[in-house]
Amino acid sequence: MISQENNNLQRYVENIQPLFIGLNDNAIYACHHVAEKSTETQQVMVICPPLGHEYERCHRALKQFASMLTKVGIDVLRFDYRGTGDSAGEYHQHSFASWQQDIHQAIDFIKQRTGVNQVSIMGLRLGATLAQKVAMQRDDVDGICMWEPCLDGKELLDEWTQDQKAHEKALGYTATKEHLSEVLGFSISPELMKDVQELSTSPQQLIAVPCDKKCVAVEDLQYWQQLLGDEVTYISSQGIEIWRQEAMQARVPISLLSSIQSWLIGSER
Repeated sequence: MISQENNNLQRYVENIQPLFIGLNDNAIYACHHVAEKSTETQQVMVICPPLGHEYERCHRALKQFASMLTKVGIDVLRFDYRGTGDSAGEYHQHSFASWQQDIHQAIDFIKQRTGVNQVSIMGLRLGATLAQKVAMQRDDVDGICMWEPCLDGKELLDEWTQDQKAHEKALGYTATKEHLSEVLGFSISPELMKDVQELSTSPQQLIAVPCDKKCVAVEDLQYWQQLLGDEVTYISSQGIEIWRQEAMQARVPISLLSSIQSWLIGSER
């Protein structure tokens, strides 16, 4: 027999609508997390994930973040870049240019689907770098949060190289390839390699986006504050590098995500 207490319990079931944007070879898999409650001014967030193995490791945290936002009345669109996840294509077939197109498509789609005129975007690592480039080309992005954006391609390649070497060592062999051709199972095409090698962005360039609200979530807050002053909102990333943790051991940095949520809904500057 079910008790009256259990009868009164209401479990929240999130409204997640899986879908594809585009067709055939250009199909982008996405999930629309529908807001749990309506607000006076509808808000929409597009999440731009990192790339390759980093996306796999960050997937849980980004999904949890989307769920957190729906509970405060914000619609969220998560998506897989082409060549990743459940989207069409192979990783080695794509580069920065095509992934920026995917972000544009994601923004256009969710605007049409929800009827809003403006969206906010949040990117992590290379996802933040690409999101910034897209925001520079649009006038309908009213807020952007960049979580540990990648600014220096050389540093990123050094990091990837060390990750790949550690992976090979753990498997008991060392590849003899002269150039980095893959990172933890994701092929690095010549075009993508060129994109990363040419990546060189300063914090000042990064925040030059024409958005009303700008936020950076970084570990070295003092460095960024000295460079940028009060032009942006600063959130400590707390040194938590979720992209460096295997997916099965991935952490969800609730405190950090809550700070980004507060910034988005306006309870932080």
